[in-house]
Amino acid sequence: MSKENKIVLLTVALYFLLISHVWFPSIGITGLGIQQNNLSWLWVVAVCCLSFFLISTRGLKIPCFWKWGSIALACSLLPFVIIHDFAIFRSGLLLVAGYLTIWIFILALYQFDALKGEANKLILIILGAVFIQVIWGAYEIISASVINYQSGQLLIEPTPLGVFNQRNAFASFVATGIVLSFYYILSPFKEVRYTKVTYAIFFVFVFLASFTVAYTVSRAGIIGLIIGVALLIPLILSKKQFGVAIGVVLVILASVSADYISGLAGNIDKQIVHGGPRVGYYLTSVMAIFEKPILGHGLGSFEHVFLEKFAELYDAGKIPVDNDYHGNLVHPHNELLLWGIQGGLITIVSLLALVFILAKALWTRLTYFLASISLFVPILVHSMFEMPFYQSTLHLIVLGVLFVIAYKQVATLKQEESKDKEFSLKGLSSALRMASVIFFVFFLAVFTLNILSLNKAKEFVYDEQDLQTIESVYIKFGWPDTYNYFYKASLSRFGRSTGNTFFCNDYINWAEKVLEVSPRLDYYRDLALAYECIGEYERARETALRLKYYYPTHRKTQDWVNGYLGDNL
Repeated sequence: MSKENKIVLLTVALYFLLISHVWFPSIGITGLGIQQNNLSWLWVVAVCCLSFFLISTRGLKIPCFWKWGSIALACSLLPFVIIHDFAIFRSGLLLVAGYLTIWIFILALYQFDALKGEANKLILIILGAVFIQVIWGAYEIISASVINYQSGQLLIEPTPLGVFNQRNAFASFVATGIVLSFYYILSPFKEVRYTKVTYAIFFVFVFLASFTVAYTVSRAGIIGLIIGVALLIPLILSKKQFGVAIGVVLVILASVSADYISGLAGNIDKQIVHGGPRVGYYLTSVMAIFEKPILGHGLGSFEHVFLEKFAELYDAGKIPVDNDYHGNLVHPHNELLLWGIQGGLITIVSLLALVFILAKALWTRLTYFLASISLFVPILVHSMFEMPFYQSTLHLIVLGVLFVIAYKQVATLKQEESKDKEFSLKGLSSALRMASVIFFVFFLAVFTLNILSLNKAKEFVYDEQDLQTIESVYIKFGWPDTYNYFYKASLSRFGRSTGNTFFCNDYINWAEKVLEVSPRLDYYRDLALAYECIGEYERARETALRLKYYYPTHRKTQDWVNGYLGDNL
């Protein structure tokens, strides 16, 4: 094994077997407001920098899919050159930066020969990461069930969450691992004979992993698992590996067992076909897209556009009222709808074109193609029902790594690697190496300080530390509004309790500006109370009524507004 491949394997193993399992308590933020995501993005930066070193000596290789995919990606961003409101536009820049970074990350991965020559070892490393989460989830199920049994009541919902702090993210990740284990055993692009011990390990893994996925009662995870495994059946039949078919039976048995046992343990039941509040999310999003179908409402516009449109539709009686709908909704629980609201049909069609280009790059014999596509199904299905890429950067990384592994195997079979465009950058070798070091050191500092700052925010929120804790954060990369709310709202409450109107006025000045970009019910609630503190009773009443209008189906908010208007004004 070459030195390069050893370094790549070590880097991948370090992330998937260690870094990705570092757990932090959630404080209700997404994206870079989650400590684990900062670690994941730091690893992405590290891989890109490692690739720069390789490019500086060996040159840059650009595959055909990356060239055409870049064109599609650029087209998806065209509507955003029109800036309707700079503050709103700026709030959405990290979304674009994240996707562009992952696209560059895919190109960086492509430079490494290890993703072809050591593909099976890389797959085993990823499966190791999945197995760690399976064991983690099983422990959560058992410990919660024991506590509930001993207490004689449902104190803890016995749901596996793993490092993700979220059932759907856990389910889609583990479901991806199950499909990947089938892919590994089937070895679609080469003939491999595995021992009985390997098959035994495979059967145990599939059963335990399927059990934990089903136990989450995650519709997105279960549907993704079913479709992913179904896509592998033609390959199982064509290769006549009927021993692998036992794995399919185990998936079914484990899922049925988990469904039965979770019902006995008191897990919350969800009907697979029941849309729940997502019906309202999707209807509102589609209607918002129809308002500006071509160019959309602009980058960063989702929150305030959705809030206005949802309230309007509900007021007109066009939203089903049998559910407790959104609180602070930052995503419509469908990735295409999120980008459609912001960039219209141009962005939607361009992103679909990007998916088509990537799928075409994997095209080969039908059974092999379906096997390759199956690897991405659980996470992509999840992205159509929720927001995995903002809850877990690990999901984006897994998609990127698995795509490059699958593509390199397909390209080898079709002998397409010779079509890569190659560029010699030896004249820039010193500059590339220096830039990669500076780049990595800079982001190491940024993400480390951001994690430390989020830990301080956690102490302030959960451990009830004083204001000095939240004042001493280092940076607020990706969560400035949340930080300002924690800080300024706390001062405003202090002002209300002491009669100091200065702090209330400071909160009012901040909230009036930020609510135009990120309208959140917490911000509105404290704004109404701050107005009351300074004697602006009519403005307090108007703010409470606006809160009531914007969140008509959120029961806790409606109860608060009704109590506030009845008791205080």
